[in-house]
Amino acid sequence: ENDHTTVIRHDQHLTVENDQFTEIKHNQHLTVEGESREAVTGEQVLSIEGSLHVKAGKVWVNEAGTEIHVKAGQKVVIEAGSEITVKAGGSFVKVDPAGVHLSGALVNLNSGGSAGSGSGFGGAMPALPGGLEPAVTLAPPQTISYQALLQAEQANVPAVKVCPLAAQEAMPAVNSIAPPPPPPIAPPMAPPQPIMNPQPTANAQPNLGRSTKATPDFPTHFPKSSIGIENELAGLVVAMPANSAQKFGYVKSAQGDALFMLTKDMNQGSYQRPPSLQDGKNYQNWQTHTVELVSYPCEMDDKAAVETRKQAMLWLATHFTTHIDQSNHQPLAPIQSEDGRFVIEITNAKHVIAAGNGISAESQGQTITMTPSGQQATVGVAAKGFGTSATPELRLLESAPWYQKSLKSQFASLTSAENLDDKELAANVFAYLTSIYLKTAELAKKFGIYINEWDPMSEQITPNANGLTDPKVKNAWEILPRTKPSKIVEILSKSDAKAVMKHIKPQLQSRYSESLSKNVFQYFQDGGEVAGHGINNATVGDKHSPELAILFEFRTVPNELQSYLPKTESTTKSEVKLLDQFDPMKRKTVIQQVESLVQNSGDAFDKWYQSYRDSMNQPPVKNAKKIASANQKAQWVKEHNPQEWQRIIA
Repeated sequence: ENDHTTVIRHDQHLTVENDQFTEIKHNQHLTVEGESREAVTGEQVLSIEGSLHVKAGKVWVNEAGTEIHVKAGQKVVIEAGSEITVKAGGSFVKVDPAGVHLSGALVNLNSGGSAGSGSGFGGAMPALPGGLEPAVTLAPPQTISYQALLQAEQANVPAVKVCPLAAQEAMPAVNSIAPPPPPPIAPPMAPPQPIMNPQPTANAQPNLGRSTKATPDFPTHFPKSSIGIENELAGLVVAMPANSAQKFGYVKSAQGDALFMLTKDMNQGSYQRPPSLQDGKNYQNWQTHTVELVSYPCEMDDKAAVETRKQAMLWLATHFTTHIDQSNHQPLAPIQSEDGRFVIEITNAKHVIAAGNGISAESQGQTITMTPSGQQATVGVAAKGFGTSATPELRLLESAPWYQKSLKSQFASLTSAENLDDKELAANVFAYLTSIYLKTAELAKKFGIYINEWDPMSEQITPNANGLTDPKVKNAWEILPRTKPSKIVEILSKSDAKAVMKHIKPQLQSRYSESLSKNVFQYFQDGGEVAGHGINNATVGDKHSPELAILFEFRTVPNELQSYLPKTESTTKSEVKLLDQFDPMKRKTVIQQVESLVQNSGDAFDKWYQSYRDSMNQPPVKNAKKIASANQKAQWVKEHNPQEWQRIIA
């Protein structure tokens, strides 16, 4: 029921003659400093709901007896520094610095042949271990008389009876021989004391490179509609090794309830530790990121839980301001708020928090704030409720610009002669799914997004976004579905689900090309996500008979949900983040050109920035060009060099 630590100084051998079942309900970390070998004589299945990362220092070899099948929902990229070769049937395609080489008996372009198909995923989920057997209650210790021990020794008997009465323990000795006096009683030994880890103080620094507690997972079930908030902090960055996990800590209440996670968000480039702060540690390959606070969801009508999360976020923003002022470019330490209500837990100590964009060694009076442009809300509702307008949150979700409520009546007309199990529910699902399919097709054309085998270039559309997960594509939804569309079909009977799906494809075909319609339909049929990283395990209602919940992310928080957001006094004064409108590649280009203009502006930018800080009631700084954020520099260029700004963003 508690911790279990095993240390083996030499070898360990384990043989299981039959099956072995293991379940780890949280994280598993395994480090092998030598070789790792594994042999499986049957089938091996690896099923991962998140992302899979594989990195080899030298060579990565995959060999299969008959087939290797690679399939992606959106795209597959194969990249090599010097050469890529595809070889089959005596023919090959080779790409190298000298060009593209095709070799074969005959090269067919748009003539004959057909695409091959793979086997597809067919693995089974692992079985879980059985429960623990109840502990056996041991009999209480019994008293044995001294005379019984003597008699047993004389008779060479290996066992003796328990003393019937404690009062008879001083019975006369055998043959009137008095027993020898008992040995002197030694003073009682102190019980072993647990080795306690020293508790860190406010100024203590965690040991870089070691993780502490694991970040708790989000709850997946709520009796009613739920809400979670994301807050991007302005005024600081977190630096971590490349490929680190997104979460590096969380804040909990004094009662132990997890309130929100500390996560890294947008990549801001390489971390360059100021020379004056060099501490002998290796910060090579570290990256800087914006910091985002992601709240653990709670019921929308649980006012106490909502207020606790808001107050905890405001406290952390204040703590961050103090931290960078006193310990800039240092990791956070576990600490409790002065009033004892909130506690920071660190789950990855290998990080540092730095003021501004992480370049300067000094914080220079930087204040940490939460800006409206960096806030988002995610709402979860019962899937059966969408389309009924039964509650304020459902009516708010149904106001999404992509949702076409009129499709409900259209479905009723199309199925008037069909015998459905639940006509109203089927109509709601049809309107919901068709609206998503149509919006996805619209965005695919607008941004030139590859959907399965549909190539935007086939319709003379130039791709201008990095897939469905591109921030500007997600922003175009305004209210973004976060649960994969195929999940909602589960709430229908099989016959109703079949009727719904039968009528969706013609809706696509009436508006878009046959190829785009076919591929959008098939993409979602195969379990495709609207924007990646879906939340597909949420439930609502009675926990003993839970119902499917669907989640939606408000890319901009509407007035109806403003009461769920923490606000600081400086929030309304903080700059609107100009750079949020660009995709990652364009953003880097814009930042580089803006930086060049700022560095060559003489003292013009410095004067503007000092004036800006005065308006925010913040103290002056020594080097404005180093302290100012990329968004602030972009704001200056837009205001004072509008022609250059238009040239940069063109």
